Amino acid sequence: MIPFKIFRPKIIRPYITKKMFKNQIFFVLTVISCLLLQRIPATKANTHSVQTYRQSSTQLGQLTTSSTLVWESFTYDKKQLEYAIKGGDYYKDDVKIPIFVCRANEQGFYISGHTDKRDKNKYVCIVSQSNEVKIHHTFDLLVNKGHLGKVTWKPWHKFSAATPIGAVAVAMGNSISDIIYVARHRNGHHRQGNEIHGADFNLGRFDPSVGFGKIIVTEYKDEKQHNDGEILIETEPFRYELRDIVIDKTKLDKKINRTELGSATLSNPGQTDMMVETVISYKYEKTQYWGNHEGVARGLPTKIFDKEKGDTSKPDEVNWGLRYSEMRVETRTVSTMLPGGTALNVTLRGNYTSMEAPYRAALIAFYEDGEETVKRQINAVVQKATLKDIGLDFSPIYWIENGTFIPTTTTTTTTTSTEATTSTKEPSPLQVPIVHIATIGSSSSSSSSSSSSSSSSSSSSSSSSSSSESSSENHSSSEDNDSQHQNAQKQQNNKDSSSSILNKNNNGILTIILLISFINSLALLY
Repeated sequence: MIPFKIFRPKIIRPYITKKMFKNQIFFVLTVISCLLLQRIPATKANTHSVQTYRQSSTQLGQLTTSSTLVWESFTYDKKQLEYAIKGGDYYKDDVKIPIFVCRANEQGFYISGHTDKRDKNKYVCIVSQSNEVKIHHTFDLLVNKGHLGKVTWKPWHKFSAATPIGAVAVAMGNSISDIIYVARHRNGHHRQGNEIHGADFNLGRFDPSVGFGKIIVTEYKDEKQHNDGEILIETEPFRYELRDIVIDKTKLDKKINRTELGSATLSNPGQTDMMVETVISYKYEKTQYWGNHEGVARGLPTKIFDKEKGDTSKPDEVNWGLRYSEMRVETRTVSTMLPGGTALNVTLRGNYTSMEAPYRAALIAFYEDGEETVKRQINAVVQKATLKDIGLDFSPIYWIENGTFIPTTTTTTTTTSTEATTSTKEPSPLQVPIVHIATIGSSSSSSSSSSSSSSSSSSSSSSSSSSSESSSENHSSSEDNDSQHQNAQKQQNNKDSSSSILNKNNNGILTIILLISFINSLALLY
């Protein structure tokens, strides 16, 4: 018996060498890495707040957070160098190279020093500690955001007062006595005859805890201590003015809501013509927010010179960077001459207008002791809401007794014949009355809660008309301004730290994904 054989088709398998398999895995890994790297955001510099020395009411000083200066990690971005604090110049082969204030972490402590340009776009930070000069490739730059801070180098001598007001601290310490400050010392050896070489200033730190205070700088490859030099000072403004405001009308978002403010009735129950008047009161919320700008201290008192209100008007006073809201109450009189036994209905209306638009303006900072002001051009977004175009609508005059309208137009009919002429004429109608409106008072109270326009009205009659205007405004004390300024700074610092932590977490997650992909690929290879 012939055995039965089952026919099975031959399967042709592609021949894959180990090298080909490795190339395929490498290609897949490369594609995955490129896709993940595209999702990683661009490198953003981490910022740290700058502390400056302030004299308190006691003998001890204290540190406050600067509004305009920050320590920013260097990312080789040219814009960072545009706003970096310059400490001097380095002369080499008739070329002047700017040197900037920097700081680096040396054994857990931040030490200030100066930048050194090695290649075309490569910078390092040179610092010294314990008589040793160290070169750091990872460091922070001292940045003046938007050039809105006023910084100067103030001369210092060991017989001067201790730490000058406004001295820029390198970093926080355990106590006020442990703080070191940014300083520099003039290099007397960079000029030899008519030749200039090297740095005109050596940058370093001021340490008030060493003797009566010492300025410690890096000179070439050594650390030197000096009894004199210059300390970096920041002067904080105490108020701002916003002038030359130009609204970008091409991007203006404006909304107008015609609102009824109040209504009343003018009536003359007597028998003879009489001047009658009524009073209409209404309230509305006026808000304005002029945005925020990098390097501008939030919460400082600011006067707004808005061209829309006219050059002669009193400027609005707000706290910069904070939304200003006030509930305004205004009262207006409405008066007219009415015949006896007639009445008239009046309604007060206005346009509640809200707008939002970008603008550019000149921001002027004012300093204590009459120091020179600083003027900068800024760009921001303004948001405003207020009541405009207040007008009066009134009904025809009507009889109080039956409510019928009194005609205000004249009608005459005439019949003519060759024998006689007869003319019939209706009673002369009344002329349209002239209704007067005047503001007799207004008041305002600051409020952070939102409310809609509402009104209340009351009426009375009199035999004379008057028009006057008075206003009252609420001003915050200097202590309230300081507390608002400090609270705004804390909110801004918390916001910056939260965004920094979020960016770090995102980068960490993407790094973990890349590592997992790489490990899986290695597992497939072996």
